[in-house]
Amino acid sequence: MTSPDELKREIETLRERISRLSSAVLRISATLDVNTVLSEVVESARALTDARQGAIATIDDSKQIQDFVISGLHPDAQKKLEVWLEGPKLFEHFRNIPEALRLRNLHGYVRSLG
Repeated sequence: MTSPDELKREIETLRERISRLSSAVLRISATLDVNTVLSEVVESARALTDARQGAIATIDDSKQIQDFVISGLHPDAQKKLEVWLEGPKLFEHFRNIPEALRLRNLHGYVRSLG
């Protein structure tokens, strides 16, 4: 059975998450600029999940990448990723995964894909 102290901690944790989520929603909805919205979405997702890095891409009707935002990568690594010829294949792979994916080692995961 759960003790009252455990319940209090769980309630406090949930309140903190709701507060962070509400703050994220307010920041995201504060502008109509697509790049700003996508940046806020990635930053908020990273904060809510304690992720070091995050990325988001929008695609058009022909499945081509329209907008792309990366957060948490070193600028040199980000530039390499942006010009990497295999990048579109990687994002197609991620797009086709039906559930959220959380990786401890992105580089190792990408290498495992070939």
